[in-house]
Amino acid sequence: MNNYLEFYIIDEFIKRKKQKILSEKLELINLNKDCIYMIFNFLFDSDVNRLVLLNKSFNNSIIEYTSRKKNLNITGKKINDYNFYVLLSRYQNITSLSARMCDLSTLNYRSLICYGLNIKYLNLSYNFKITDEFFIGISVFLKNLEYLNINCCKNVTNQSLKYLGLNCKKLNYLNISFCYKITGKSIEALTLNVDNLESLHIDKCSRINGLCIENIFRNLNKKLHDFSCSSYYINDSTLNKINLCYNLESLFLYDCIFLSDDGIENISNCKNLKELKLKKGNSIFGKGFNKIFKHCTKLEVVYIIEFMKINDKSLKINGQNIKNICIDRCNISENCINYFITNCVNLQNLELKYINYNKNCLINITKSTSIKELSLLDISKNIFTDDIIKILLKSESLNKIFLNNYFPKLETQKKFRENNISLY
Repeated sequence: MNNYLEFYIIDEFIKRKKQKILSEKLELINLNKDCIYMIFNFLFDSDVNRLVLLNKSFNNSIIEYTSRKKNLNITGKKINDYNFYVLLSRYQNITSLSARMCDLSTLNYRSLICYGLNIKYLNLSYNFKITDEFFIGISVFLKNLEYLNINCCKNVTNQSLKYLGLNCKKLNYLNISFCYKITGKSIEALTLNVDNLESLHIDKCSRINGLCIENIFRNLNKKLHDFSCSSYYINDSTLNKINLCYNLESLFLYDCIFLSDDGIENISNCKNLKELKLKKGNSIFGKGFNKIFKHCTKLEVVYIIEFMKINDKSLKINGQNIKNICIDRCNISENCINYFITNCVNLQNLELKYINYNKNCLINITKSTSIKELSLLDISKNIFTDDIIKILLKSESLNKIFLNNYFPKLETQKKFRENNISLY
């Protein structure tokens, strides 16, 4: 039982005892409103709606509870059109709606325009039945919409973006990843019409080319703070305009198979960059990375994935602000890892996947006073001897360890728990 809920129930018990009105059983319907609201917080929002059938007292409590609630989360619940309408009719004051994987239909836009006029945050990802009619309908009425996630809504086309760009002027976050029917021209038009757009995610939008990405950088320029793109069209010329986005803080680029070191160097112009994730660079030898780490001094998160041609000299990650490092399928040695540990003094999370290193490298990792989480994948079973396990247990900073291909005995698991280390 949650500590807060336990506190509310005990408090109600003491009050009733002082007033000498304590019955043999403390029933749920006799609890005070604060305690009932706390219980409601542990239930799914769709289940709270069913409690109105219990009695009149619960009905009144739910009406008051739903009128206060601002966030509605029905993720993963299969809801038909009628139940969605009833649910929104009770939560009329919500400003946030998360309805991922709810199997919503296009007709549900009618419920939103009736009872969801105050919604600013809307997450509709993985609702495959939603079409353009849905977004054309809500774009006219949801004028305050700021956050929209329609990831994997595969029936959405350019028409939706057209009306969203014309009507939702306050939009600052848009995720249209895996919307295969959307083309580059519609995204360019939206970036011109929406002045407040700061975050844009266009992963796996196959109809977007390199010229489109250049125009996005040109249109959004200093407004862009967060950008994510997975496209084989990303090349050196595509990143020539990224220097216009000098306020960029988060950059994810995947499938960069035509990107070279010259293109990577352009990223170093984004001085405010805090989070950098790059994946699949077959033509990159790593010369541009050192320039990024030299000029982007605010970096906190670095993910380098599937860069097989880089080496220790080209991946000198250093910086006082770096907290998370993930190196996956890169041709580096333990010397490079030791360099991270020595120069990233505030490093908290280290992930090493499919990397060659030895036991001495592991020992250096456990000696670090800052690293709290360690993840090691695809390593030899023989590397975890009793000596290494003892060293891991002696670490004062580690509190979470993920070890692949290692199946500890019950005694070893107990020792990790005694040292407050979670072993996965």
